[in-house]
Amino acid sequence: MKSQGVRGILNITPEHLAQLMAAELKPYELFRNDAHAMDALRLKAASHLKDVQHRGTAKAYFKKGICEAFVSTLKYQPLHFDSVLEALNIYVRPDDLAAFAWLEEQIKMLKLDTSLLQILTLNGLHTSLLPTLNYKGIGIDAVDLIADSNYSLNQILRQYKSWPTFEEHGLECVPMQLKHVDGIVKIRRRTYRELPEYCWFGSQESHLCQYGKRMKTATQKKHLWWVLLDKENVVGNFGGDVVTDDPIWGPCANVEVLFAPQYRGKGLMKTAYRIMLEGLVAKKIPLYTGTTAQKPVMKLGRLTGRQMFRIQLHSRPVFEKQHFQTYLP
Repeated sequence: MKSQGVRGILNITPEHLAQLMAAELKPYELFRNDAHAMDALRLKAASHLKDVQHRGTAKAYFKKGICEAFVSTLKYQPLHFDSVLEALNIYVRPDDLAAFAWLEEQIKMLKLDTSLLQILTLNGLHTSLLPTLNYKGIGIDAVDLIADSNYSLNQILRQYKSWPTFEEHGLECVPMQLKHVDGIVKIRRRTYRELPEYCWFGSQESHLCQYGKRMKTATQKKHLWWVLLDKENVVGNFGGDVVTDDPIWGPCANVEVLFAPQYRGKGLMKTAYRIMLEGLVAKKIPLYTGTTAQKPVMKLGRLTGRQMFRIQLHSRPVFEKQHFQTYLP
C-alpha cells in the first residue's frame, strides 16, 4: 500500500481515522486525551467507515503513511428525525497546509444531492474552510461552546453585580418534575415553529417525542433541569443532561436555555446561567458544553470563557457569517 497520496474507502482503517480525529482534538486543553478517549474514537471511526462503505463516499489524503485529511458523504435518516439527510464529515490535521489545500479542492468537487439537506459538524479550528463550504452552499447554523464550570461561574459573578430575578416578573423557578414535561415540549414546539433558524429540527414531531422522553427519564433521577412557571404554566426551562464519564471530555453537561417570547430580552438568561453553573459546581461537574446561534448567549459565552470547539453547518443557512462574529473572525 502506498504511503503517500489519496486513498479510497477500502484503504482507510479505523486507526487511521481515529488518529486524525484525535489530532483535531489535541489542541483543546479540555480534551482528556487518554486511552479511554482513543478507544471511543476508534469505535466512532469504525462505525462511520462501515456506514460510508455501504451508503456513501470517502477519500483521504496520506503523507508518509499518516492520514492527514478525510472527507466523506453519507445519506441517512437520523433516529428521531423526520427526513433523510446528507451528512458531510471533514477531518484535517490543524497544522498541515497541504492537507487543507487538498481538502478545499475535494470540497469543491463534491457532487451533493441538492434535494436533501446537507449537514456538517466542523472542528472549530478549521474556520479557513468556511469560504469553500460557502461556495458549495453550506453555511453556519450554530456554534458549539465548551468551558470550565468553575471558571465560568467565577467570571459571571465577577462581571455582574446585580441580577434580574424571576420573581420580579411574576415567575417561579423550580426543579423540573414529571408534571412539567408536557409544558416543556409545548413551549419548545411553539418556539421553533416561530424561530426555526435557531433549531431547524426543533419543531419536528419525532424530535419532540424523543425530547419529551428524555426529560421524563431525567425526572427519575437527580438532575440539573429547572422550569419557569407563570402560575401553573411552563414558560421556560433550562439546565442540562449530566454525563459522568464522557469518553472525550470526561464528566460534563450539555446545557440549554429556552424562554417564552414575552420573557426574552429581559436579562433573565444570565440569571439562568448562574443557577446552572452553581448547580454544576455543586455536583462537581467540571465542564459544560452547549450549541447556540443566539447572540446574547454568544456574548455571555465570551465573558465566561467559553471556547468554540465545533461549528454546525447546513445547506439552507439563514444567518450570515457576521451573525457569529463574537466567535468567528
